[in-house]
Amino acid sequence: MTLDDLRREYESQGIGRLLYGIVAGVARSVSHSYDPQVYARAARWEDGLEDLLHDVVEALLDEGQIDYIMLHAVDEDHVRRLLARQVRRVLARRRTRTVVDNLLDRCKRIVASEPFRRIDHNGTWSFSLACQEADSRVPNAEDLKAVARDLAALPRVTPGPSERSPIVYAEETLRVLLRVVSEKLATVVSVGDLDAIFKFLLTSWVPTLLGIDEGAYGLERPAQLAPDDMLIAADTATRILLALDPARRLLLRLKLAGISDSEVAHEFGISRPTAADRKKGVLDLIAREIGEMPEILQQAVVDDLSRRLYEGEGGL
Repeated sequence: MTLDDLRREYESQGIGRLLYGIVAGVARSVSHSYDPQVYARAARWEDGLEDLLHDVVEALLDEGQIDYIMLHAVDEDHVRRLLARQVRRVLARRRTRTVVDNLLDRCKRIVASEPFRRIDHNGTWSFSLACQEADSRVPNAEDLKAVARDLAALPRVTPGPSERSPIVYAEETLRVLLRVVSEKLATVVSVGDLDAIFKFLLTSWVPTLLGIDEGAYGLERPAQLAPDDMLIAADTATRILLALDPARRLLLRLKLAGISDSEVAHEFGISRPTAADRKKGVLDLIAREIGEMPEILQQAVVDDLSRRLYEGEGGL
């Protein structure tokens, strides 16, 4: 297939089979690095790619961009590069606001005053503790994951019955979180670093475990558990922890922090399939204990497990 082939097809059919195939390939490649829940309102790109393609083709035709591409491209690779630019434009329009966006907006306001120092530069921002001598080191993914693990036990605000935009953390808790992040990283923390930490922290574990719809999970919970339900949650968490040996408690702690099977395998010095098999055993045990519970109670058990594991490998 050559550029001449594409032009002949376009002149006779518009976006025909050959050109559509290139558009689909470019959209698949470009979208791979974008979060499907944010840019497609889907759990996976496999479920959202068709809608994205529809929007891209519509933009190419309605805005005359395909005319420009076919007129100015010098070869097929140039066609792909120009199409990739259009796919990114469409993705930017489709972005939906997330809980993390709301948290970052609150953080930006908090770090503008003592004990923090906010640095605004070229439309973005970063921060450090005002009293801290921050170095110029750029944190890597492992640094950010380690901080997220340290923050996993911070209390979260349970959404009310009709709350559609949960705040996740109370104001004072968010201040503590920002202080811990700054102290642990000991460098200037960028908004991108915070974004990554929040995504590690807020990875939903219970929906994945039990097959619950992540889009709706947790939005209709009561404001708080009844005392009897709190006792049930605590007893269930204790029963789960007693059934796990220290190694499997550590594995559970890592999975609750959103650590991948590959990283768990590295931590234990075992193969990835072995780590995945051990994880399945732990998750099967938990699913048997909480699978029939209401969602609010499932989350309470997991919250209790997380808190106790981070306080001392079980708190028993």
